[in-house]
Amino acid sequence: MKDRKILLEKHFGSCRFVYNYFLAKRDEYYITHRDAEKSSLSYLDTQNMIIDLKKEYPWLYEINSQSLQMSLVS
Repeated sequence: MKDRKILLEKHFGSCRFVYNYFLAKRDEYYITHRDAEKSSLSYLDTQNMIIDLKKEYPWLYEINSQSLQMSLVS
């Protein structure tokens, strides 16, 4: 039971981290590209960036990739 709790806490924390990370990235991108034809990052853009994020934060490899991707949808 304790192992499940730890696993869920890791998933929730990692998803929250990814959500907040890409929320900041989207805001930053909009500010720097607001006059451009493409003024926002798409889901596909951010989904592809998760690979680089995992290299920067290796502990994200412990989390199911589908969980991380779903945090981008919200």
